[in-house]
This record gives sequence, structure tokens and C-alpha cells, in this order.
Amino acid sequence: MLIMKINFICLVLFMNQSFEVLKSGDPRIIEMLESHISSEVCEFNKANIYELPDNKYLVIPQEPGKYNLLYYSRSELDKHIAEQYFPVNDYEMDDLVEPEKKNIENIAENIHIYIDYIEQKFDIQGSFSDNTSYLLKLKRLDQKIQSYGVSKLLEYDILAIGLYLNEMFRLDTKLIWNLEKVYSLNPYWYPNLVDHNGLKYDVAGVMYKSYFDYNYIDVILHYKLEKAKLLGYEPFSEEHFLYLNSDTLN
Repeated sequence: MLIMKINFICLVLFMNQSFEVLKSGDPRIIEMLESHISSEVCEFNKANIYELPDNKYLVIPQEPGKYNLLYYSRSELDKHIAEQYFPVNDYEMDDLVEPEKKNIENIAENIHIYIDYIEQKFDIQGSFSDNTSYLLKLKRLDQKIQSYGVSKLLEYDILAIGLYLNEMFRLDTKLIWNLEKVYSLNPYWYPNLVDHNGLKYDVAGVMYKSYFDYNYIDVILHYKLEKAKLLGYEPFSEEHFLYLNSDTLN
């Protein structure tokens, strides 16, 4: 009787399961795609929805991430689409900005959160808004980071430093914040800067790549690489080399 009761409970749980979170490497996904009947695109996140036999639906995000969803009920799928939220209960991408979705969605208003954090973290309160030059501000920050130790930095520290640098670059160059939508199952925004022609600049992105590829941070170099682009210096040209090695930002 006990075994029958356990089997019954398991059957009920399975029957009540209206969707399943699948890891992207799940081998069943290829089989499902090969057998799909039709497909459509979800409006709010651009995900591909594949209708499968037996009234199942496979949801694959436009931006490849860690998860996909398999629905056993069209009504549950429609419910989540209406709510514009898929219950993955985890971060989908290996991206610094994803956990900060709410703050970054209004980055122009919320940038002070990251400036205040960096000033507190590195004991440079008031540095961002004082009357010293941008170059001196960068030197001060870089010295603090190197003294603290790049290897000791948290991922949130890396995120905040990047946004701090982008805001400084924005004020220095009169650019504006730009948000690019990342179409995961639950979309979020990646912030960069643009000029009046729509050309993009991103000191944070330069720094993130340097840190994650080489565990190296030099905020002055990262800043000047983007400033050189704005000034029109061709990469690897003599003027580009001289600018990067100069003691000026202009």
C-alpha cells in the first residue's frame, strides 16, 4: 500500500507540472526541434516558441543563455507571456548587469548608487564631483584599485567601477546613456553611451573584457582607448600610440 501511495503522489506531481526548466545542453532539445509542428515568436522577449506533438511547447530565448523552457500546457505558457515573465528563478546569462536589471533600466537616475558605492569602497568620498580634472580623478581611482588588489575585487565591484567610468566619460564628452535590450527569457538592459550620430562608446565594456580575459585593470588606459576612438585616432597608428602614452585625456 505504501509503494502504491508513493507512486500515486509522484503521478499527481507529474500531472500537475505545467512546465519544466531545461538546461541549454539538454540533448532532448535537438530531438524536440526536429519534431516541432510550428513556431512563433514571443512578442515581449523575441523568444522562439515551438509547438511540439502532444500539446507541448518549447521556448528558446533569442539570446542563447543557460536555460530553455518546456511547457506541458498552452494555458500556462499564455499566462507567463501575459505576465511578461518566465519563472526561471536564476540568472540566465553570465553577465554582470543582469542582476542589476531594475537599477540599470533607469541608469541616468540611478548612477549615483554606483558612484556612492565606489567612493565608499575605495575611500574617495567626493572625488567624482570635486573640481579636479578627469585625469586626476582616474589616477586617484586607479591607485586605490591597485592598492586594494585587483584579485580581491568582487563582481559587483567590477560592475560599479565600469559604470562609474562610463558616467565620467559621459560628462567629459557630452554623450548620453543608451540602453540595449538583451533578449533573454526575461529581458534586461546593457548600458553604454552614444553620441548624436548614434556611435557607441563603452569604457565599462573595455574594462570588463580586460578584467575577465586577463585579470587586468588600468582605468586610465581603458578610458583613453575609448577617448581615442572619439577623437578619431586610428588604432595602432602613431598618433594613437602617442595619445595612449601621453599624460592628457585631450
